[in-house]
Amino acid sequence: MRFAAKCVQEVLSVVSEDTGVSPRNVAKLKAECVRGNLVSPKRRPRDVTISSTRTVKHDSFTVHAIRLKVQSRYAKREIPTLGSVRKAVNEDDDLPNFTKTTLWRLMKNMSFTYDQRIWNLGIIVWHRRYLRAIKEFRRQGRGNR
Repeated sequence: MRFAAKCVQEVLSVVSEDTGVSPRNVAKLKAECVRGNLVSPKRRPRDVTISSTRTVKHDSFTVHAIRLKVQSRYAKREIPTLGSVRKAVNEDDDLPNFTKTTLWRLMKNMSFTYDQRIWNLGIIVWHRRYLRAIKEFRRQGRGNR
């Protein structure tokens, strides 16, 4: 045995010189070995939360007014986009001005969902022209075979 006659402190100093690790760390490693398996600490995932300042900053009046702006777009038979709602909200003097991202997040908190708009102006014009052509063909009797 290499260290039979030496005390613990002498052994720790010799091992620390051989390994290049401080005696305190050698003692900690030895204590961990005696206690059980050596386990490296696990990485904890970061807690990423969106701050709730929007719900605190904007009261129920603001939320209700934004909801009315969206519903008025539907009443006019227009598809409400984030840009059109933002423009209507920012033009209103009673409501605060919103950036695009803040309005998007606030509307998301209000449980609005977004769908990709596929009915652009060109598709609507083509669809109406197509329906008029079908109506004309049926009037002429060419639609039924």
